[in-house]
Amino acid sequence: MVGKGQVSKNAVKHGLAAVAADEETNAIAEKLLAVLCEGQNRSIIARERAREIAELQSLIVRARAAKAELFNNASNEPDLGELLDQYRRIDRYEHRALSRKKTLLRDIY
Repeated sequence: MVGKGQVSKNAVKHGLAAVAADEETNAIAEKLLAVLCEGQNRSIIARERAREIAELQSLIVRARAAKAELFNNASNEPDLGELLDQYRRIDRYEHRALSRKKTLLRDIY
C-alpha cells in the first residue's frame, strides 16, 4: 500500500497536483455559473461550487493530456508494467475528479 506522501509526489510528478486558480479557470467558472444560473439569483455557495467544478474540469483535461502523452511516449518506455502503473495512477485522478464534479453538479441543482 502506498502512503499519502507517495501519492502526493505522484500527483506532482504527473502534473496533477492541486490546481491554482488561474485566468482560464476563472473564465470557465464564470461561463459555467452563467449557464447554471440562467436568470436565477444563485448564492455564494453556488458560485464557489462552479469554481470548484471549473478547477476539476481543468484537472480532468490535464489528466487526459497526461494519459495521451504517456501513450505517445510508450515506445520509449521499455517496462510496460511501469507504463501501465503510471496509466492507472493518472486514471484514478481523472475518475476522482469526474466523480467529484458529478457530485458538485448534483448539489447545485
